[in-house]
Amino acid sequence: AMFSANENIALRQFKRRVVQYVEECIPEEVLDLGTTVLVMQVSCKAPGCVPLETAVCIVFPSLQHDWIQTACRKNETTVKAKILLPMSQVTKEDVLDALPPPMGRRSMEKVCLEARDIMLAQITQRIGEEGPKDLEGRLEMAKYLQASLQEYVDNGCVAPPYGEAFPKQKEGTEAETANGGESSSSPTDTQTGSSSDGMQQVAQGVESLGVAAGTVGSDDALAEKASTESSRGSKGPTLMDRRRQQRMQRRLQAERQGIFPASEREHMRRPGCPCCDGDNSSA
Repeated sequence: AMFSANENIALRQFKRRVVQYVEECIPEEVLDLGTTVLVMQVSCKAPGCVPLETAVCIVFPSLQHDWIQTACRKNETTVKAKILLPMSQVTKEDVLDALPPPMGRRSMEKVCLEARDIMLAQITQRIGEEGPKDLEGRLEMAKYLQASLQEYVDNGCVAPPYGEAFPKQKEGTEAETANGGESSSSPTDTQTGSSSDGMQQVAQGVESLGVAAGTVGSDDALAEKASTESSRGSKGPTLMDRRRQQRMQRRLQAERQGIFPASEREHMRRPGCPCCDGDNSSA
């Protein structure tokens, strides 16, 4: 962003003031070793981020001093901090809250509380706090955020692209992993196997009724047999059951021999065909 001369002068004054706040948190002997304090005002366009924030970077010359080893992470000589305010609004208290010990009083508990307060304030600002409808809206958003945080944890604390949902894990992934990555049978094989099993069940059902393959009787014979069994008090299959089994047996035989009803066959038109040739006297 471009600033006017007066704005640049004011910005430099705010910068010097923040640098002074930071240096006051560092012992003089550490500053004398050549410690550098960098302060910069940056703009942020990330969702939920403040428009302007203050970035602080402290660069120590080495890790030879015990105080520096305490202030820095392992094998690092740089400490970075962020203050969610423009430089013109930063106070000494804000600097102390942003810097970790022994320079400041920043802690994980304090950072978590700040993140929580920001999230809860966003719920209230976007939904409102007037009336029962606003209460229902806040409750609905809170449940959604709760589920989103769990998905964030399940995804390895990696956020999805802005505005997109978390990638859902495919069903059956754990089962495939447990099976050593073996691929399941193809749909065609599964379908064929199911059909074969069904055919066997049909054949067994027909044979259990005493109807041998290729010796299926007529409807009258079945009716007579059913009447005889009824007169004897038999509790066997009814006439309707036998007719149903008869149709199933015929279908089974047709499929075994490759013979299908005319309605299921592919008809080829040819001269002399009784059903295609109108001049055929045999029709």
